[in-house]
Amino acid sequence: MATGTRSIRFSSTGRWVLLALVATMVLLMVPTAGSSQTTAGPTLRMDVTTSQVTFVHTPASGTPTTQVGTPTRCELSVDGPLVALSGNRRGPGLSDNGLGIKSGGSQGTPCGRIDATEVLTLGLVGVPAASSAALDLELKGSARVLVEARSNGVLVQAFDVRAGGSVVAGQGVDGTTTQPFSLELTSTQPVGNCRNDSDAGPDSGPRDNCRVTIVPASPFDELTLTPVAGEVSLEGGNDFGTDPAYDTVFHLVTYDGLLGCDDGTDTASESDGAIVGTIIRYQNTVASDCVLKPYTMLVTSNDPVEGGLDSVVFEVDDPVVPAQAAIYEAFLTLDQPLNTPLDAVLEYDSDRTDGYTNFKQMPRCVQDPFTLDDEPTGSLNDEAIPAGHEGCVIDVTQSWEGLTTWHVVFAGDWKFRG
Repeated sequence: MATGTRSIRFSSTGRWVLLALVATMVLLMVPTAGSSQTTAGPTLRMDVTTSQVTFVHTPASGTPTTQVGTPTRCELSVDGPLVALSGNRRGPGLSDNGLGIKSGGSQGTPCGRIDATEVLTLGLVGVPAASSAALDLELKGSARVLVEARSNGVLVQAFDVRAGGSVVAGQGVDGTTTQPFSLELTSTQPVGNCRNDSDAGPDSGPRDNCRVTIVPASPFDELTLTPVAGEVSLEGGNDFGTDPAYDTVFHLVTYDGLLGCDDGTDTASESDGAIVGTIIRYQNTVASDCVLKPYTMLVTSNDPVEGGLDSVVFEVDDPVVPAQAAIYEAFLTLDQPLNTPLDAVLEYDSDRTDGYTNFKQMPRCVQDPFTLDDEPTGSLNDEAIPAGHEGCVIDVTQSWEGLTTWHVVFAGDWKFRG
């Protein structure tokens, strides 16, 4: 191989680090794991009729899976394999194309609506977490609905959906002004107004519906609907007839696995021939409960996209905001000339906004990362990383075959690219 530059890039929300190794590799650019997928990718689709609720999981590849729930005296029992529904009072119900709480609401409609004393929870059970969702909501009585997305029980994002008299002038982003009404809310614009401020009484067909798309800052596996005022039903398109374009749809993330914090035994590893990437996660650097982190990893030897050079990609998509203070040990084995470690320089840039033009050298560890006296049980010693840095090199080894392995420890929730 010709001598050039190999790069390793770390990234977390709003922060990137670039490490340059004097060797022969360029970056392989791939989509961020868990980035918003609003038009393509794996989905979980919910269709609701007067007699049943149907969930269809369409994976990125393979055969779709279907789950059907039918009511008994309008009460639903839905508990996997794809979705679990629950309510805070007598449980979820189905009535007139809508999901709600069995006890009914102030308008006297049992099962199919949620009022201000009730909460409906939808949990993703047998599918990956969702990066976004398009919700078919029926809003009644100057409704104001709190839509909360959670991951492993931890709040990811709260959205505030308003209609009719609950709309406050000058607050929130406005949805479309003509039927069918729609609204998109994001982590930077979590408050929104549906239906052009108009109210709607019962049984107005699609005129009282609003398709609310939510895009949280990170993936979620649970959704709750809590009216603050008025009432809401979670529907699946059938106020619009049989057109599946109006179903409730969850857009799912794609990832290779989940990394926990099991005392350094949770490992992500991929290989392509002799080229290997391995990441080991340890307990958090602070005494906090571990949250599973979805990751994507791709290792390619002689990558034709990169002119025949090797490539290794490791990306973590944090399910909670702010990100947990995770710490990792990394091994990266690359096909490099035998004398490369003698001359290698490790650099990084933590600011993506400047186009990675202000590099600083990544230092060697100043302490043993495996000295755990002052650390939470099962964590690495993050004091091994010098002040002002996010990672450090433990050692560099090489085989007679010309394979070089970089051994690194780093703190934070990074995307790692090589």
